[in-house]
Amino acid sequence: MNRTNPYLTEEDNKKAAASIDALEQLLRKFGKTLAPDERRALAKMKPGGDQMLKLVVQLARKHGLSVASVSLADLEAALAGAEQARLLLTACTAITTAVSDLVLRAEATAWSGTTLYYSLLSRLANNDPVLLAALEPASAFFGRRSAPVKKQRMVERADREAAQAGRKLDHLTKKAAAVHARVDGEAPATPPASPSATTGAPPKGTSGNGTPSNGDPSNG
Repeated sequence: MNRTNPYLTEEDNKKAAASIDALEQLLRKFGKTLAPDERRALAKMKPGGDQMLKLVVQLARKHGLSVASVSLADLEAALAGAEQARLLLTACTAITTAVSDLVLRAEATAWSGTTLYYSLLSRLANNDPVLLAALEPASAFFGRRSAPVKKQRMVERADREAAQAGRKLDHLTKKAAAVHARVDGEAPATPPASPSATTGAPPKGTSGNGTPSNGDPSNG
């Protein structure tokens, strides 16, 4: 039994491209594609501006206002055209999303299968030098890391180093605190004051009553 191809074929792509080309030709009748600076220069309608336009047009008609360069009918036609174009834009956005999903699904299937077969071939190549040599371009390709992966690895490595430094700092802080506690505990006590300083002992060379210590009363 023939299996239905779940992926976009070249024939499908040609049909879709023809429809897109026809749509592009239709849209070109309403003006050329704007350049970025031209888009920036255009006035931007605020959310709810369509209702304000209708109110302004109604009041301008009521009071008989009319500008030759921009008629009220032109404003109404422009708003109607914007509403129709926005409906088309929504449809095109849905188409863009659908095509993007087609790409993602097909590439995911293709790449996951490729990595699977590469892994199997790598195991066989361990005992097959010829296969190992033939597989060398693939081995070099799979061995390379993309720029985002390299950046992610750098961030992860920096985080690990920061965490290690934090743990080391915490360990050193605790060690320093333990040393301070041990040194404070071993500090010598304040020596007691001498008796002479506390009991008012007589100065050296005198007796307790203030006379010289040689015992000569005449000196008194």
